[in-house]
Amino acid sequence: MSWTKEFLDSLKQWDEETPDKKHTINDIVAWIGMTIGAEMKYEVEEWTLDYLEERIRYLVDEVSIDEQFLIDSLINVVTERLKNYNAERGENIVREEKVIKEYEKEGMEVPTSAYERLERLKSDEDIMKSNYVLSVWESIISINFSLINRKMMISKEAKASYEKHKSFFDSLPEKDKDKTIGELVKKSK
Repeated sequence: MSWTKEFLDSLKQWDEETPDKKHTINDIVAWIGMTIGAEMKYEVEEWTLDYLEERIRYLVDEVSIDEQFLIDSLINVVTERLKNYNAERGENIVREEKVIKEYEKEGMEVPTSAYERLERLKSDEDIMKSNYVLSVWESIISINFSLINRKMMISKEAKASYEKHKSFFDSLPEKDKDKTIGELVKKSK
């Protein structure tokens, strides 16, 4: 599971390199987990990298989803999530302003958190932080999943697959060693 390990290590590295961010690693893991059908956890602290690794292992080992495909998909999910934080900023500002106006219209006290969210969304500092967080993620992924690293992971998987299937092919009678898997399956029926 070299793809999974590399992905989880990338998430850890991103978390360590961006300590002052809005979304914690648990938030990202929760969001990823929900997108791949993980059992709902109600406490953010329960959404750990270990829990995510269990879910990925289940999908790869039990459901037979290709690990490389799954990890590439999850990288794209994280990237899009981080991009959307700024891309949807305008909509979030409008939404927060509407909430505040609705409270005021109803003569209710506006929660302090609404003003704080609006102020954060409008701040240049938050825009820069979220751009930085995205840039760090993209930088980590561009290195950890570079063309050469991807080729090395594929090569490692091919060697492991060869070793796994070598004993099967060694057990075949000499006359069957030149047959394709399809021909062997057809012969066994």
